[in-house]
Amino acid sequence: MLIHEVSSSGYAASTGRLGRSVRFLRGESMKIKQVGILGGTGFVGRYLASALVRRGQRVRILSRHPQRHRDLVSREVEVLETDIHNPKQLRERLQGMDAVVNLVGIHNESGSNGFVRAHVEVPRSLVAACSDLGIGRILHMSALHAGDTEVKSHYMRTKGEGESLAHEAKSQGIAVSSFQPSVIFGSKDSFLNRFATLLRLSPVLPL
Repeated sequence: MLIHEVSSSGYAASTGRLGRSVRFLRGESMKIKQVGILGGTGFVGRYLASALVRRGQRVRILSRHPQRHRDLVSREVEVLETDIHNPKQLRERLQGMDAVVNLVGIHNESGSNGFVRAHVEVPRSLVAACSDLGIGRILHMSALHAGDTEVKSHYMRTKGEGESLAHEAKSQGIAVSSFQPSVIFGSKDSFLNRFATLLRLSPVLPL
């Protein structure tokens, strides 16, 4: 997995595990107390929220349908109804945050501009909101090979564009880390469990 780090002092690229991309969980935990998460109700977001809470940080998850995710709510975790495509509402919901993690991503496009809305417009609005609110830390989940000029996939192009937009926050003094995972799997994931479901339906699974 490729990790890109950007701070107000420079840019570096390195490879490593997903945990390295959220090093602020340890090294910056003294100054980062409140963390907002976009896309926090999914597989990765749930694990991340749990990790943040274990390290003594409070979490605010922005969700279009908070009533569907009441199991996430605790003393340390709040789930707020938010239309992340509404810049004004996004800015309001992120007030008071010290850092924001963007996990928003879709694999199946609905409509003609679904990938652009999720992968490009959301990072653009997020950077603007963080700049307005003085939030100094952004972590952005991209995708493996995002931005590769030889990749013709519309999905990959939009992921690459969104990652570039996130890193533009450097010019506004915001520290940015982006990470490019491949398949993410584990308990309750949507990858291995999909194959497990297919195997239960049929003893033969073509590869």
